[in-house]
Amino acid sequence: ADLRWQVSPETLVTAEYADTERDDLSAQTSGYAYRVNVEHRTGAIDARVYHSYADANFGLGLQAASQVGIEQTGADVRIQFAERWFLQAQAAWQENLETELERETYQADLRYEDERNSAFFGVSSVSDNAADGQQRESELVRAGVARNLFRNRVTLRASAEQSLGDSDGVVDYPARQVLGLDLNLRTATLFAEHEWAEGQSIDAQTTRVGLQTSPWQRAQFTSSLDNQVTEFGPRLFANFGFDQCLQVSERWT
Repeated sequence: ADLRWQVSPETLVTAEYADTERDDLSAQTSGYAYRVNVEHRTGAIDARVYHSYADANFGLGLQAASQVGIEQTGADVRIQFAERWFLQAQAAWQENLETELERETYQADLRYEDERNSAFFGVSSVSDNAADGQQRESELVRAGVARNLFRNRVTLRASAEQSLGDSDGVVDYPARQVLGLDLNLRTATLFAEHEWAEGQSIDAQTTRVGLQTSPWQRAQFTSSLDNQVTEFGPRLFANFGFDQCLQVSERWT
């Protein structure tokens, strides 16, 4: 069941509820999920508040594991206070319903964007609270720049996240640095980047090379080759993805 309510020209409310039952050779399970999203957009402000819930038995085995058994609430806001300057902030709370691990995330960035350049500077704070009382925290200062060259055919980008003290304990929020290069062709983008990540729970380097292309209208193909070196040894793997949208009629896709 889906709901879409245009409260005013600036405010939109969407909601969704789903219920599933699965009966296979090993077990019979059922579950439900829902989400509510409120968006408010004006000339200078884009804001969103959301809440979602999906119990551990929801779905038919097609959902991403990171989205099942999760309850989360959050808010995002983007404020344009000058022609090329933006303030972007988000706050989120998340609980894993199986492990009872709770995560709080706060992030704020000051961003600059024009036709050829973009840059940001910000801070983020993430804390994981386990059911047994253990707590891990990551408090990071973030910065990044990107520049388009040769009539936007080449994009150079660099970003860094540096921990404040020893506060880099959340495994997916370590201190990290990324250098990247994008070659923008007519219907495709070739990209390459190298990432250094170091924290209390991770020490890794990853090189990623790939292609993103739109071979025909409303289609997108992505392929990448990743070479990752961690404290557990080297790992070489590939990712492939394909999206296709079909325009059935003027209003239906």
